Amino acid sequence: MLRALVLSSAVALTFRIAAHQLAPKEQVWAGEAWGAPPPATPRAVASTHAASLTVGGRSALPNTTVAGHAVPNNTTATAASKVGSPSMHTPGVPYHTRIFLSGEPRVSVVESLPVGDFSLAPLPNSTSTAAALIALMDSAVYQLDICAMYWNLLGLADHAIFSPEQMTKFGADRGVAVFAALERAIHRGVVVRVIGSSAPSFAPAELAPLALTLRLWDSDYWYGGGIMHQKLVLVDERHAYVGSANMDWKSLAQVMEVGVLVESSPVVVQDMQRLFELWWVWADPTSPAQLPVPVDTFVERFQAVLRLPPWSPLVSAAQATPTPFNATALASVFNKDNQMTAMWNGERSLVFVTAAPDAATARARTFDEDGLIYTIESAKKSICLSVMDFVPFSTFPIDSHPTGSIYWPALTDALLAVVFARPVTIKLLISHWAHTSVVMVEALKHLEAAAETCPQVGLKCRGSLQVRLMEVPGWDAAPPTWPPYSRVNHAKYIVTDQRANVGTSNMEWGYFYNTAGTSLNTDNTDVMDALQKIFDRNWDSSYAHPLRAYYF
Repeated sequence: MLRALVLSSAVALTFRIAAHQLAPKEQVWAGEAWGAPPPATPRAVASTHAASLTVGGRSALPNTTVAGHAVPNNTTATAASKVGSPSMHTPGVPYHTRIFLSGEPRVSVVESLPVGDFSLAPLPNSTSTAAALIALMDSAVYQLDICAMYWNLLGLADHAIFSPEQMTKFGADRGVAVFAALERAIHRGVVVRVIGSSAPSFAPAELAPLALTLRLWDSDYWYGGGIMHQKLVLVDERHAYVGSANMDWKSLAQVMEVGVLVESSPVVVQDMQRLFELWWVWADPTSPAQLPVPVDTFVERFQAVLRLPPWSPLVSAAQATPTPFNATALASVFNKDNQMTAMWNGERSLVFVTAAPDAATARARTFDEDGLIYTIESAKKSICLSVMDFVPFSTFPIDSHPTGSIYWPALTDALLAVVFARPVTIKLLISHWAHTSVVMVEALKHLEAAAETCPQVGLKCRGSLQVRLMEVPGWDAAPPTWPPYSRVNHAKYIVTDQRANVGTSNMEWGYFYNTAGTSLNTDNTDVMDALQKIFDRNWDSSYAHPLRAYYF
C-alpha cells in the first residue's frame, strides 16, 4: 500500500541468531492464552537477545514511550477460544483469544476488518488476520520465514500523532500482540529470516533489537524501480500465510485485508519455501557481484526501454543469460499446467503458487499475471475481482523510462474477451480512498464503456461487466480522525465459479514487471465459497457505489 520508489541499495542486517537445531516438524504448540509461554523445545536456546519473556501472563517487555505516549503492552492472557469464537471477530473486542492450528491439512480464508465506524460483519466461524499470524508464529518450532514490505506492528510513528486512548480505540493492540508472538518464537530459539525492501518506507527499526536475519531486496538496482511487495509467512515448511496484509498494525485493525491460511500442508508450503529461498538468494547483499548485471533493453511489447535482469524472459536472445535460480531448492516443478494436489478440508484440491516479476519464476513457476488470466479465462458463469488499484498501464516512473507510461492491457483484454464471448457475469470492486488516482477512475470508465458497447454492434455480447468503487467510512479523514494510510479495502483476489486467486499485488503494470509479488491459486470449494461470500457482502453493502457516481 505504501508503495514507493526504491532509493537505496540492498543491505543485509544480520543480528544475533539462535542456534538452528532441528526439532520434530509435527510439534505444534497452541497454548491456552497469548501471554503463556510455549513448552520448552528439545534443544537449548542459544539466543542472548533482549526479546520479551513472559511473566504472570504478561510480557516482561516494558512499554515503549514515543513522544510522551506509551506503546501499551496489551498481551495480557485471558481464556482461549477455538476458531469461530464470536468474541474473536467482534470489532473493538480485544484480540485476547487464540486459534489452534490443525494437525490435518487445512486451508481457510482470513481477513481484517476496520475497527470503529464500520458495520460489515466477518463470516461466521472465520479467523482474523491477527489471530492467524499469531497462531503461525506460536506454532513455529525451528524456522520462521517472512516476506514483508515494511514493519509497523508497534506503531511507533502513530503513537507520536495519537494518544494511547486513541490507539487503543483504533485496535493497535493487535499489532503489539503479533509482535509479541514473533518475540516468543525468537526466545524459543526459532530461526527467523526476513526479506524486505530497500526502500525508505521499509524502516526496520522495530526489528533491530531482535535476533533475526534481515535481507533487503534492491529492486532499484535490478529494475530501476519497484518494491518488495510480497506478503508471505512460512513456518517449518508446514504452515503458511499469503495475502494482502502488511506487517502493520493498521493491516490488522484499520484496513480491509484478505489472505489464506494454509495448515499442515508440507507439499504446498515447501513450494512456497522454494520461492522464499529464491528471494533470499536474490536479496543477498553480495548478489550484485555474484549474478549477471542488469541490462537496459528495448521491449517491443511495451514500446519502452526496460532495465531487467538478463535472465528475464523479456530480454532478447542476444542479451539473455540462463536463470541463476534453477537449483532444486529454488525452482518450482509446479505451475498452472502441473498443479499440486492437496487434501484440504477433506477435499482433493488443485493448487499452484505464482511469482512476479517473471525473473522470479525461474522459467518454471507460473508468472503472477498469467495466474490471474488463467483464473479469468477458466470462468464459466461469474468472475468477481476485488483489488485496491486497477489500471491498464504503469503509474510509477522507472529509471530506464522516466517519461511516458507503459500500456498494459493484459487483464482488461482477458476480461473483455470473456464478456464478448461467453455468458459470464463480471463484477469489479475497486477501492476509493484518500490516495485514489482520478486517472484510475477514468480508465475504469473506459473499461465499463467497452463492455457496454458490445451489445450495440454486430453480434451481441453474451456477458456483462459492472464496476463499483468501495469506500470505507472515514477514508476522507485519515488523518486527522483516523491513522494515515488506513480506512481502505486493500484485498487482492479473484473468485470465479471455477477457482480462486488470492494475491499480494495491485493490478497495475509495475506490480507484475518490477515488483515482488505472489499469489495462491486453487479450486478448493471452501476457499471459493468464503471469498464469494466476502465479495458479495462488500458488493451489496452501502459502502460500494456504482462507477457512474464518480463521473466528473
